[in-house]
Amino acid sequence: MSKQFYEIAIIGGGAAGLYSAMRLSTDENTSYKASIGLFEALDHIGGRIKSYQMPQLGFPCELGCMRYVRDQPIITDLIENRYQLKTQRFDTGDVNQHIYYLRDTYVDVQNWSNAPYSLPDAFKGMSPFSVLDDIIDQVKANQLEGHYTASNQDLIYPFTGGLYQMPLQKVGFAHLIAETTSYETLKFLTDSGEYYAKTINWNAAEAFPYSQSVGYKAKDSLEYWCVSNGFSDLCTHLLEDFLENHGEFQLSMHLRAVSKHQGPEAQYCLQFWDNKNQKYIYILCNQLILALPLQAIKKIIWSSELGNLFYSDTFQNLLTAVRPLPVVRFALLFETPWWHSDFNGLNGHMVTDLPIRHGYYFGSQTPGQYSVFLATIDMHQTDYWLSLLNHKNNSGELPQPLLDELLKQLKLIHQRSDIPNPHKALFYSWSSSHYGAGFHAWNPGYNVVACMQQALHPFVEEKIHFVGEAFSNIQGWVEGAFSTVNVLLDTVFNDSI
Repeated sequence: MSKQFYEIAIIGGGAAGLYSAMRLSTDENTSYKASIGLFEALDHIGGRIKSYQMPQLGFPCELGCMRYVRDQPIITDLIENRYQLKTQRFDTGDVNQHIYYLRDTYVDVQNWSNAPYSLPDAFKGMSPFSVLDDIIDQVKANQLEGHYTASNQDLIYPFTGGLYQMPLQKVGFAHLIAETTSYETLKFLTDSGEYYAKTINWNAAEAFPYSQSVGYKAKDSLEYWCVSNGFSDLCTHLLEDFLENHGEFQLSMHLRAVSKHQGPEAQYCLQFWDNKNQKYIYILCNQLILALPLQAIKKIIWSSELGNLFYSDTFQNLLTAVRPLPVVRFALLFETPWWHSDFNGLNGHMVTDLPIRHGYYFGSQTPGQYSVFLATIDMHQTDYWLSLLNHKNNSGELPQPLLDELLKQLKLIHQRSDIPNPHKALFYSWSSSHYGAGFHAWNPGYNVVACMQQALHPFVEEKIHFVGEAFSNIQGWVEGAFSTVNVLLDTVFNDSI
């Protein structure tokens, strides 16, 4: 990179950083086009978007973000309008053929009448999607006078008991479910919910809208889409857009420290470790956008003056408002779609309370093309698998003991002994030291709207900004990362863009 000074330095080449760079460099009214630097610590872009490609795959294998919904306006516009990327439906086959193997029982997903849980009479025979909808609707419908509002942040818990009249933003979601119904209902919703994170004790005011949209909506009423050439294709287009508009970008640049610059030519001095050339690099800038996961933010060293702000109770309170959630993904590539008869089709979906948790099956009958089983494990069950991994690596091919355990559980779930060994078995742990989480959740006890606003510009006298999925109201989705950037650029930067 030729320049040592940038008006704006953007740290992080994931979704939020790439989108920030693209928007700042391409919007018609921006004054920053020739003075933006984008820096990524790793040797590739994309952050938690990672598409694995190989000739024998008829479609990309997503080890990170894998889908979106069309009522997410920012990502839909980028994929389908701005870049006109080829898309396809995220096809999981016939929902009535999906496997729910819970408490050693195959649940009848057409009426849920044999679900092995002692549920209240009102919930017997209902799907978990309908049960959770009913719980949320009960709380909303019984608000006390003065609390009927469009904002979930203003809702209170209306029923007598330990949570009576508590603001939902101070209530944990798991606690609310158990208090409203029973612990057994909570267990039912947790076991059948694909991701354990959906019903953890996170901020109930945020859990309500999430659960009734992308989080826990009935499968036959929500359609997911994916990028045919892989989600990484979106990242490539964002970067190309930025570079074509005079942006400058460098990989393997790990931000180590931030200090106030002692001179009139710049506000800040950034110390990077250049992993490629094994030396320190110093960059000056006037404005700093940190598009990083929570774990990476905490590792930055701040000079004494900035450190007083960063380590203040106010800012540390913001960081503790967000909870990192561990995720590991496994991809098994088979020469044949051996599951075809189990789902009566090439594609399928399985949910279980076994450690393998849940997985998608994408089959191909094209000669020479692999079929893929993609498993995603989150929360406490990641420990079960990580103990079998080489902790020095956060990605690569599965060691044989772990693969054997995966196949053992698949054989149990499918009740068959003829499952072949995969041609290739891959993993990616998003709980590595760099990312620290696959996604994040807001803790109870915080006003999320206020926290999101604070993250955009936490230090009044400084031009330092934080964006990304962790500080959004659509956590776990790329749309969340993009939405924080839009708010930053349309408010804090609105005089210049």
